[in-house]
Amino acid sequence: MPLSAAQLGIWYAIKAGTSASAYSIAEYTRIFGSVDKGLFETALRQLISEVEVLRLRFFESDGAVRQSCRAGRMAAFVFGRYSGG
Repeated sequence: MPLSAAQLGIWYAIKAGTSASAYSIAEYTRIFGSVDKGLFETALRQLISEVEVLRLRFFESDGAVRQSCRAGRMAAFVFGRYSGG
């Protein structure tokens, strides 16, 4: 599937040396109390399976930039305990 004009602009900006982090959005949520890791992982996997944009990959093919949606294959989740000030 071809990229939108905005996606293509970002692709070329990154290829030209702009930091990809300029186009990344991060968020965190503080969770107080215990978490059922199995249930939490199940919920995340459900979210990823339902939201196509979370599974997009971008690549070059025959001189054109394309995108496709990955189906089914997900990385393993790593759980850690973090604290900060």
